[in-house]
Amino acid sequence: MASKSFSFAFLLLFFLCTFAAAEPCDNHRFRGGKTFASCIDLPSLNCSLHWNFHSLTQTVDVALRRNRVDQKTRWMSWAINPHSKGMVGSQALFAFQKDDGTMVAYTSPITSYATQLQKGDLSFPVNGVSSILEGNEMIMFATLALPANTTTVNHLWQEGPLVGNVPRMHPLSGPNMGSMGTLDFLAGKLVVDKTSSRNQWKIVHGILCTLGWGFLMPVGALIARHGKQWPGTAWFRAHVFSQCSAYLIGLAGGIIGVLLWLGALGARIGGGI
Repeated sequence: MASKSFSFAFLLLFFLCTFAAAEPCDNHRFRGGKTFASCIDLPSLNCSLHWNFHSLTQTVDVALRRNRVDQKTRWMSWAINPHSKGMVGSQALFAFQKDDGTMVAYTSPITSYATQLQKGDLSFPVNGVSSILEGNEMIMFATLALPANTTTVNHLWQEGPLVGNVPRMHPLSGPNMGSMGTLDFLAGKLVVDKTSSRNQWKIVHGILCTLGWGFLMPVGALIARHGKQWPGTAWFRAHVFSQCSAYLIGLAGGIIGVLLWLGALGARIGGGI
């Protein structure tokens, strides 16, 4: 009975350390035969970005996916800022589901913090803007024409509430304030601010889980197996210390992982859409 309880507790706490990991973007299969050569799981808002970069025409087909959301009351967006990082000056794509169930997708240049997210032409050509619902996912598609010799862009992704089919301001706290980065379409890399608090919490999460489950737990097991020749009960005390430390440190890492997954830790101060 004790062995079963031990195994259950170990599996539960180990699950907490891996809970933050979602299905990798490259496992997704789009309906209708759409395929994308590259993808990346964005570090916040349950989003992933898929794309095909065409070097001869300097165009890129993109698809933004967002899952685990109530699509009927939320909008989502993806944008490129050709000149700087942050919200103002970004060239955005928006998508949401109207009250009658129809999907809406359009372009909107963000010229100020007081934007009403109205429709408008972007500073570069965009074609094929559309959006669909697949299960609990909202997906937005578009084809962009990038400036000559440009493969790396400042990009942003965002989500916010709908009121009467009208997009409203996104939350000004939590993961909504850190949803930006530099994307290299050719190399398939997303560069984020390594000094952001979210990334620092990710490092702490990894260190604690590795120390607890990857080091102290095996050490405790080895002491129980090979340390009984130690005098007195020293081996037993060392075993208990290692196992208890592993549980506590691993649990702390698991809790941090869950909080990161929920977006409750590591808001980066900066501009979103």
